[in-house]
Amino acid sequence: MQNIDVPVLIVGAGPAGLTTALFLARSGVRPLVIEKHKSTSFHPRARGLNVRTMEIFRTAELEKAVLSAGEALAKSRYMLFVETLAGKEIRRVPDEELMAGGELLAQFSPSIFSQCAQDELEPLLLAEARRYGAEFRFGTEFVTLKQNEEAVTVTLRERDASKLETICCQYLVAADGATSPVREALKLATVGLSPGDVQDDGRGSLGNFINIYFQADLTTLVNERWFGICFIENSHLEAVLLPVNNSDRWLLNVSYQADKVTPADFTPEYCLKQIQYAVGTDNLPIKILSILPWQAAARLVERMQLERVFLIGDAAHQMPPAGGFGLNTAIQDAHNLAWKLAEVLQKQATSPLLKTYEAERMPIAQVVVTQAVADLTAPTPDYLVTPEGTSPENEAPSWGDETEGGDQDIEGALLEQLRLILGYNYKSEAILNESENLTQPAKFELIGIPGTRAPHIWVKRDNQLVSILDLLSYEWVLLVGSDGQTWINAVEQIKKKSNLPLAVYQISGAEGLKEITPDSWTTAYGVTSTGAVLVRPDQFIAWRIAAFDSSKSPLALLEKVLQKLLVGD
Repeated sequence: MQNIDVPVLIVGAGPAGLTTALFLARSGVRPLVIEKHKSTSFHPRARGLNVRTMEIFRTAELEKAVLSAGEALAKSRYMLFVETLAGKEIRRVPDEELMAGGELLAQFSPSIFSQCAQDELEPLLLAEARRYGAEFRFGTEFVTLKQNEEAVTVTLRERDASKLETICCQYLVAADGATSPVREALKLATVGLSPGDVQDDGRGSLGNFINIYFQADLTTLVNERWFGICFIENSHLEAVLLPVNNSDRWLLNVSYQADKVTPADFTPEYCLKQIQYAVGTDNLPIKILSILPWQAAARLVERMQLERVFLIGDAAHQMPPAGGFGLNTAIQDAHNLAWKLAEVLQKQATSPLLKTYEAERMPIAQVVVTQAVADLTAPTPDYLVTPEGTSPENEAPSWGDETEGGDQDIEGALLEQLRLILGYNYKSEAILNESENLTQPAKFELIGIPGTRAPHIWVKRDNQLVSILDLLSYEWVLLVGSDGQTWINAVEQIKKKSNLPLAVYQISGAEGLKEITPDSWTTAYGVTSTGAVLVRPDQFIAWRIAAFDSSKSPLALLEKVLQKLLVGD
């Protein structure tokens, strides 16, 4: 038996690694996280947080803190197209046409889409993970690994020293980015997913960019046109301008041809000129804060688990920034994996549960990478408009604000967006799927199908209004109806002889949660007052039974279901 130094070693303290550490620590497992850099990211990098990611932060009681940290970006409400920021505006598209919000989104979630730059987000996750007991070592890099049936032995090195160190862990999580040294050590290949009409290098590369982080007061040039993203195209450059704080911190992404220019050519002086081309004036104080080369790519690793090692985030999948999926998919990988590791380590489940991580997340990653490439190549809302006006060569419907039925077209597109973000369906041994012939709704909706995220409804608990999702985190939860007392009794009996974190909530019973809208629970979850729905710690439905004979005891059935889900028998 090997001596174990830490239960889980996480390589990489970006959003994926930090989220894994946080959810493990909150579940009672204290991981060690190593990060080659001296601190969390100085460069803002990614900013967009979709509604599912915000739901995950809500379960960690971080939603308000994240919204507060990104408050400066809350007023960003346009996609803007210009020749230069000071020059001609081509078009602007309101956020309402780009992402679901308001009453449409409120049907499905208590959360909203948000923005919080990575340099603001990472310290929040770090502090919270530390508060729950996660350990961090910055300035420490992964060197190599070897694994057997019992453990993973990892060789580390402090970057300021040449001395090597070995650590033995039960499981290793590779959250070490697109160039993942852990993935390289495992000799896992990546597969490019670019379609034929996208220029790439044969390995999924879609282009090379320089991300210039700079300080300058652009508020006068923005002129109240608060944008989340600004596309700039003129005779000097094609670039994307992004706000960091909507005041004096900004990001400029400039594309370049790798056969003509190298990252070394982007000196501070050269970058200053690119910023001046973008803003349209050279009469503005500008300070370069950071220059970061990066490559847009569409790649998927051949395996997301190899024995005791798991790959998450960019180590497992890379996608272009179109659609804003990268950061969000990474965080959702972490959320899926953390509870499974915790339950296996705490002997609440057996190791086959861990195989469901790849089974569930690999298909989602493939869909999301493919969608990000499609978004990258799709016509943008300004495609009818050039600096000279409407282009007759590219005639096609505009985004619906002037055509009959346009509002419905926009709503339909936004619902399809939500289907991708909230409506994906896991299929694995950790889900007791219903009939394969079950008809999926043509229009996106969440209806309690096993493998999907539990539907959001509002309920009253102790006279306080809460989303039912607020009750679904860190433990298994059985939801039962007004005639579900026998289910409640069964849960209590299971808890007496098991250390599995299991809770039960009754909706509309005498002592239960009170529905705000009559029959919202049975309608949303597809059950009757005698039925039951079992929800996993990640808010995904594992199993449901629409109705049950309340004169019988459901204990044997529930035990059998949990046995199959957690042990695999």
